[in-house]
Parts: sequence; structure tokens; C-alpha cells
Amino acid sequence: MSAPLRGAGSEPASAGEGFGVSVGALGSPTDGPGVAGVYDPKAIRTILSIRKKKKEEYQEEESILQVYMQALGMI
Repeated sequence: MSAPLRGAGSEPASAGEGFGVSVGALGSPTDGPGVAGVYDPKAIRTILSIRKKKKEEYQEEESILQVYMQALGMI
């Protein structure tokens, strides 16, 4: 059995900060077709790191990434 994720939904986001989505909102690992019954740890870590950021900070990072990806012909 794996250890529970620390901080997953334990702290409510204050007004205007973060995304306010709990890990429980992701559904069960057995929801939907093609799910192997476990979450992808890398994806969960990425989601949790995004949740720690303010929404505006994440959006700025995402827009900078889009500019670089477009300049490299990746999108």
C-alpha cells in the first residue's frame, strides 16, 4: 500500500490563490476505460506542484513556455 499524498486537499486555497481543486476531484484510479488502476506518480507530482502556485504565476509560466515552444517549432 502506498503512503497518502501529503497536503493533498488538506489546505483550502484562499480567495484568489491557487486552483482550489482537491485530489478527490480527480476521481478514482479505476474511473474510465484504459486506466490501469493506479495514478501516474509523475502526473500527480506535477499537479500538486501546480496547485502550490498562484494561478497568475502558473499562467505566466505557461505563456512563456508556449512562446519558447512556438519559437522551436514544437507547436
